[in-house]
Amino acid sequence: MKLIIRSLKNLFILMLISCSLLSCKKERAFHITATNVATGERIPNLHYYVVEASAGSFGEKTKTIREGDLDVNGEAKFNMKIKNKKHVIRVVEPENNCYAENISLTFGSKEDFKADFKFAPCGYLTINYNNINCEGIGDLMNFRRKYNYLDWDGWSSDRIGCYSYFSPTYVTIASGQIIHDLKVMRSGVETHIYDTIFLGAGEYKTINLDY
Repeated sequence: MKLIIRSLKNLFILMLISCSLLSCKKERAFHITATNVATGERIPNLHYYVVEASAGSFGEKTKTIREGDLDVNGEAKFNMKIKNKKHVIRVVEPENNCYAENISLTFGSKEDFKADFKFAPCGYLTINYNNINCEGIGDLMNFRRKYNYLDWDGWSSDRIGCYSYFSPTYVTIASGQIIHDLKVMRSGVETHIYDTIFLGAGEYKTINLDY
């Protein structure tokens, strides 16, 4: 009996060593989605790659172990056996894109993978600022903006006195709902002027802000 137990222990140890040397594969579940954060809609048919990475003599070696396309609902679900190594999932950026929260994500072999790759297409905008109530050099204006999927930008530098600016050309920016905030200090009184627009994919729009 002792001989049988010792043999089983040796067999178990041998299996562990073999598994370590051969990088035993474990089955994991994958769920990949892509979302247009400007509208909240899923983005269909984007191509994705699952890449395996390992250390090599001259740096990291990578190998694509799966690739495919997201379906018409902008997602892919599958199970796959993977080795005990580092892996990267990459989604190809859509055309005319101006915002990407992430394009590739790294994950280990011990957990299932679920991630939403977020993008926003480009739109085109001009902004005009016009001090129509100027009281002189003491006027002070700053501005900032916020997207529906991002925090506020930092404040601009000071715009002093009878400042006006009219955009000569359209600027390419990410689409989405955009809030513009003008902070005006005049005669010791601070006021805020807000304007909100929705800039769609490929749209051209102009914001006029008088203060």
